[in-house]
Amino acid sequence: KPVVVAGTEVYIELDVGGNVDSRRAIFVPTASSDFELVFRYTVQNEHSTNGETLNYICTGKSCSLIVGASTTIKAFATNPIIEADLTLPSPTSRGISDDDFMPIIIDTSGNPRVVSVSSLTSSGVYTPGDAINIVATFNRVVDVSGAPFMTLDVGANQIGLARYTGGSGTN
Repeated sequence: KPVVVAGTEVYIELDVGGNVDSRRAIFVPTASSDFELVFRYTVQNEHSTNGETLNYICTGKSCSLIVGASTTIKAFATNPIIEADLTLPSPTSRGISDDDFMPIIIDTSGNPRVVSVSSLTSSGVYTPGDAINIVATFNRVVDVSGAPFMTLDVGANQIGLARYTGGSGTN
């Protein structure tokens, strides 16, 4: 049923650790409608779902939207007087994701970093036109965009370029 929100202090507290203010999904009135309230959460450093799916926090035995003292949510009417039920469904193992196969997991344990660089090509002597495959391995899965390259020292004050050929979505 449609609702009318008077005020802007409406949020959902998410289970990501950190301080209370930083783990709130904040109400976005301009993206909301009478039937659907939209909230925005910005991932902060050191937030984590600890490998679990993103979910909201329930206090005590109830789960509900949290509304500030100067904000009300009421049933839509010419003169709104009936308070809306702000109870949220109990959290599920799927979390807030609407896709069983693509859960939302928060992990800010650090940016991906290169942990090793090696060659898949056998040791030997190579001449112009020979290809040498080089692998840069990251500590976590990365998505690659653009045209990255690696600068190589090929001796005698010369520089070579190794151009990216594939591996996005892997580490």
